[in-house]
Amino acid sequence: MHKKKIACLLLISAFLLLTAGCYTQQEENTDQNTHADPLAACQSACEKSIPHSFAKMVNGSCRCPCEKGYRTYNNTCITPEEYRALAPVLCPKDHPVLKDYEWSYKKKEYNLYLCYENKTENNALENRTRRRDYWNFAGDPYSDASVSIVTNMLANISGREGMSKYEQVEFAMAFVQGLPYTFDNVSTPYDDYPRYPSETIYADGGDCEDTAILMAAMLKKMGYDSVLLLLPRHMAVGVYCDPADFDYNATYYQNNGRDYCYLETAGDESWKVGVLPKEYQGVAVEVIPLRSPEPDLYLGSGRPSTFKYVYSYNSHDMYVNVTDMHIDNFGTLPAKNAKIDVALEATEEGKVWSQYTVEAGDIPVRGYYDAYVTNLHAPTGESFRISVVVHGDNVEPVESKSSWVTWH
Repeated sequence: MHKKKIACLLLISAFLLLTAGCYTQQEENTDQNTHADPLAACQSACEKSIPHSFAKMVNGSCRCPCEKGYRTYNNTCITPEEYRALAPVLCPKDHPVLKDYEWSYKKKEYNLYLCYENKTENNALENRTRRRDYWNFAGDPYSDASVSIVTNMLANISGREGMSKYEQVEFAMAFVQGLPYTFDNVSTPYDDYPRYPSETIYADGGDCEDTAILMAAMLKKMGYDSVLLLLPRHMAVGVYCDPADFDYNATYYQNNGRDYCYLETAGDESWKVGVLPKEYQGVAVEVIPLRSPEPDLYLGSGRPSTFKYVYSYNSHDMYVNVTDMHIDNFGTLPAKNAKIDVALEATEEGKVWSQYTVEAGDIPVRGYYDAYVTNLHAPTGESFRISVVVHGDNVEPVESKSSWVTWH
């Protein structure tokens, strides 16, 4: 058995960008229009004090956020390259990779940064499942560290600012919506590549299914009941809600008697809870519940065949060796007391020529077990096929069968 080591995350700091230069007193200026126009006065102040910023009036106060393509640091605007060069200052030596995140909510600018151990997320990229179990991606236990760090920081800020429960959801949405939208075939070698939540955070973006999976994982950490919503060529999230709480017509979907308001996580528009983009109005929506933690055994890990076998025979007996049986656990809990039943089935239903059980024990999350069986036997000349069934105390059986071997 083998378990991949995941890179640890270390949160060094997160800070709220409320102002990058605020002026309460205007300098003397012969331009009467500047004195008459607060925004013009703000613009003049920003240009003088903070290069590469622009003027923004918020509740009557002058703000100087950075222009697009620049980062805020120490009340200045610097390029992304200059910001990354600050990694030795902001990050400890054992977590030297700096990632920063910027977003806005209700006309306020926010920023936090994370320091990573190395330049790869190491989030089981090699042993990922090819199945389309989106709920499994959202419940990925190896993403707990990074998701918890982000949601804790968001909770600290939203709590400090006295946000309501729906505002807290929208604030988390704003963070996710602030991540750049990237197509899988641009950011990875693949046309379709669902990411685990920690991968999306580390990669600083993803497509609609990636951000929806991340949002569902964040809501789970925040204590909100949520579902994934699968639309034609799109994915979104639903959060448990009371549609009567809103002063607008919130779009919601039902699952097991509960209402889930629509959440849009893709794009750069600040969507509100329950607001459905026009292009998705009237289309069919599949509700995908997030399951409770459980193992998820997979025989073969997407390989061309789930196992291999060879056989030899003499005039009386035939012997079969079954090799390369690879069992992955892509679930969110260890598989307890796993067993692998290998049998030579006969053509008569329910009959087997020979069988053997491999005791695999506990298969950990993101772990695997490799097995083989030798000297299964049957009479020479009789047809057979190989059956492999993986089961355990807390898992659903997984079965694979070979084609029939028929004598001529």
